[in-house]
Amino acid sequence: MIFSVKAEFSAAHLYHHPQWTPEKNQRTFGACYSRWGHGHNYTVEIACEDPGNFQSRKSLQNLIRGLASELDNKHLNYDIAEFKQQNPTTENLVRYFEQKFLGLPQTPRLRFVKVYEKESLGSEIHYE
Repeated sequence: MIFSVKAEFSAAHLYHHPQWTPEKNQRTFGACYSRWGHGHNYTVEIACEDPGNFQSRKSLQNLIRGLASELDNKHLNYDIAEFKQQNPTTENLVRYFEQKFLGLPQTPRLRFVKVYEKESLGSEIHYE
């Protein structure tokens, strides 16, 4: 059995390479580049093997929602250390949540991590 939790958060980001000119960043990243960035209402879903009883599920639900809340109403490039040196793409956000989840004590085995910045655009990692 697989247990999954979805959480939502709103955050701003921008894609850029600091050593490039604004013009080259604009040409390369299009609408995802501006001086200030732009925002999304993200959805993260983390699934793992069923943790068992109700209390374990509730605890796991709180942990996952807590991870998402750490990014809520933040500018990912400026407020989150992991994204000061890399662009906060959905691929990198999936890795971020994966590492944060795996760093929690006594978590069940991961089955997948998904992050979507809109319904039609996101990234996923699946585990056997």
